[in-house]
Amino acid sequence: MVTPGQVRYMRCRLAVDDVLTQIMKEYMEQSGTQPSSIESSILNNNTFMNRLYPDEMRIIQTLTANGFEHFNISLMYKIARNFSFLISDKPAQKWGTNPREDDCTVGDDMERIRGCRNKFAHVNNPSISKSLFHTLFSRFIQVAQRAEQHLKNTTFVHRLRQYQTCTLDPEMENRFTKLEEKYQQEIAELKKKLVKTQVKVCANATIYMDKLTQETIAESRGENHKEGMMESTFTFPGIEHAENSVTILYDRKTYLSTEAIVFKHAEEGCLVLFVDIAIGLLQDDSLLKREMESFIQRAFKVADLQCFSRENLEVFFSIIEETDRTLETKPDKVEYQIQGTTMAQAQAPREVDTYPVFFQKQTMECLELCKTHFSIDESTFTCVEIG
Repeated sequence: MVTPGQVRYMRCRLAVDDVLTQIMKEYMEQSGTQPSSIESSILNNNTFMNRLYPDEMRIIQTLTANGFEHFNISLMYKIARNFSFLISDKPAQKWGTNPREDDCTVGDDMERIRGCRNKFAHVNNPSISKSLFHTLFSRFIQVAQRAEQHLKNTTFVHRLRQYQTCTLDPEMENRFTKLEEKYQQEIAELKKKLVKTQVKVCANATIYMDKLTQETIAESRGENHKEGMMESTFTFPGIEHAENSVTILYDRKTYLSTEAIVFKHAEEGCLVLFVDIAIGLLQDDSLLKREMESFIQRAFKVADLQCFSRENLEVFFSIIEETDRTLETKPDKVEYQIQGTTMAQAQAPREVDTYPVFFQKQTMECLELCKTHFSIDESTFTCVEIG
């Protein structure tokens, strides 16, 4: 028999799969770039294509004929993040960073949509509390309200409220079942088992990592990087009362970190722990597995985590991908402002040329992007146009 918690979960999943996915699609189309041009840009970028799964490659090849009709949130996010011409209204912080409460750009809401999708991506025994249900739908509706303003579409909020309150008929239940089967198949194809550890007297946790994380670790080993830290996440699907665990973990964070894994904060939904992991740890499988095992065991002990499954819990480890600024082909023309002149359109300068460019936004994102086109005196100038 379906429990009230499972019905609430079902409503949230259908809202994400239908309304939030549609918002994402319309944002992707907002630039006015022809689908054939987007497809060509993607297919001609070997670095990006090598990061995709076979199913994603097949979906991209439908762009010219069908636009974003067959695209899911995860794939659209990857494209938006790595092909900047599609989304001009970037996140207020940066791609891959949780928006603050008052951040409300298109990019911020795309981050929120992706975060909503991720909360449900790996759930094995789906059920959510009343309080979390109302919190999530409040977030959904806020995103939808801004989307209605940006996209001149007044149907999003109404459709979300229908999912929030309507009777779930057999057709909707059947659609939900198919959706769950699809997600579980995707998860089975993407994950690689890393380590299995006992976290309770009668329960084990198995840690998996996705393809991108595997590739990032391989690249780190190939370049022999050993210094510094890398931002990562541990996602715990199926944790009971995850919203309470977030507070407990943060209050006791000094007891949670290990020598090489530093806990920063957690989010509810699927319980997500944000950490900094020592890059040197990635160089050795045995050290990585041992440190992860210690960290997961501490998390369960510190917060007394309880899981729906009494036998086995799946934990997903992911390295948070930094935007790869080398993915896009350098344009033939670039907009810039030269001291004493107005904005002009000119050929991209040769590497030997030096242009004085004013910098007002002191951010690494702006600085690194401008460095691809200009020789810059960082102590003197301030950029006013990313281009």
